[in-house]
Amino acid sequence: MTIGSPGDATDWVWPLWLDRQLDSASPAWSPGQPLPGATNVTARNWTAIGNLDSRLEATVDPRGLVTPFTEGRGWSLDWWVGADDRWHLPSREPAVRQRLLQAAPVVETAMRVPGGDAVHRAYAVRDAGRELVVVEVENRSAAPLALALAIRPCGTRALAAVRRIALADETIVVVDGRVAMWLPRRPNRAAGSVGGRGDVARLVLDGDAGDALEPLDDPDGLASAAFVWPVPHRTSLRVVLPLAPPAPKGGRIRRRKAGPTERSATFTGSAPTIGELPGADQVANGWRVHRRRGLQLALPDDRLADAFDATRGQLLVGFDRVDVRTPRDTVWLAGALDRSGLAAEVRIWAASLPERWRSSGHLGGSDHGIAGDGAALHALADHWRLHRDRGLAVELAPTVGAVAEAIGRASGRRRGLGLPIDELLWSTAAMAAAAEVLVAGDEAQAGADAGRLAGVLRARLDHRRNPDGTRPALAAIAGWPLRVVSPDDDRLAPAVDRLRGSDGDVGVVVAPD
Repeated sequence: MTIGSPGDATDWVWPLWLDRQLDSASPAWSPGQPLPGATNVTARNWTAIGNLDSRLEATVDPRGLVTPFTEGRGWSLDWWVGADDRWHLPSREPAVRQRLLQAAPVVETAMRVPGGDAVHRAYAVRDAGRELVVVEVENRSAAPLALALAIRPCGTRALAAVRRIALADETIVVVDGRVAMWLPRRPNRAAGSVGGRGDVARLVLDGDAGDALEPLDDPDGLASAAFVWPVPHRTSLRVVLPLAPPAPKGGRIRRRKAGPTERSATFTGSAPTIGELPGADQVANGWRVHRRRGLQLALPDDRLADAFDATRGQLLVGFDRVDVRTPRDTVWLAGALDRSGLAAEVRIWAASLPERWRSSGHLGGSDHGIAGDGAALHALADHWRLHRDRGLAVELAPTVGAVAEAIGRASGRRRGLGLPIDELLWSTAAMAAAAEVLVAGDEAQAGADAGRLAGVLRARLDHRRNPDGTRPALAAIAGWPLRVVSPDDDRLAPAVDRLRGSDGDVGVVVAPD
């Protein structure tokens, strides 16, 4: 493997998605994306790992790149394996396979090397109140291997800014002022680089890694570092990463002054006992217990059964029961959990809505506004239709009534200007859902008022036109699963045909009724 000049972005060892977007010969080529600033627009097929009842999760790409930040933005950890013949880079190797252990959120990535496989596993655990990601690499080949674990200025979703990297107390990696990784022992070799000098991969692959890592500081945000150990035949090496909240928009970490721990390369915080953390099989067995709850299906095809179990595990990781990420996430995740027999998760989330309304003035948080309110009410009404939980409806009726009044006032104030299509859709869905929940919660008059406003908003939506006189395709398509547009509405087929004819094939996915 040859790494070219430091200034050429194509000579860096990027994740699979960016490698392909930079390659003009690839079907995933995405011309015009700036570096830095590129985002993953062609291979959004990562796997989420996390703990139950947590808002934090990491993502693992199809080649084992781990991004410990919720939403897959921020720096990531890559792995490179040195064998007798050469260095093997998972993002560029053809012989890489990936699977979930026991259909749980435990990702195993195997890469072929001479004499066998190098196997990478990533999963989340809890330890002493902390949420952690365990990354371990096992040598299943017949010969010893060299393993390099690399801090990369990119994630599964986008490039990221990494400005400062330091190794504290020989076993703690600090990135941009906070602990990023605990190591099992001092690395045998280490290397670091900043953007002006090129990718650290060049030093590792050329055998130029040194005995220690000097602290890195790169104002351009392209710092990278790698730590190298020997991994004998039939042994493994494990590191631990703290799960982190979402990185700021664009994957850039807020810069702050270096603390004394970084300047002196020491760190006094407690570290997990890496060898005592649960193994991958233990964690997978724990998730099997959760799969026994709710809907049980006997499927004729083992692969289909595994896919169903894996999907349910991903739903449990993604639906944190506290945060609303995007309005559509709320609708689809809550609906899928309700339909797979995991209504308890949705009920706990629903019971938190009054406090969230009091604290932010919106059910979905202030960032999502009316769309978040509409999504939450829609998911709540869907829960009511499926489970007829009248006690919950009575408990939430005052909050639902307050939200309906607020949406009504907002839509009335903007009657002359007209609401944007997306906001009008969510407002209509919200009022229709509020009407159902209020009636179920013994608030008949408030339910009737919400139902009348839903009718007004729906009529307003029906009369909206595009500049060419056609009804908005977005309204017809997006309104169906929200129960704003009837499934047999005669606008659906023409809207899909219009989109398909204007810009190639269009796939439309809607939630089942």
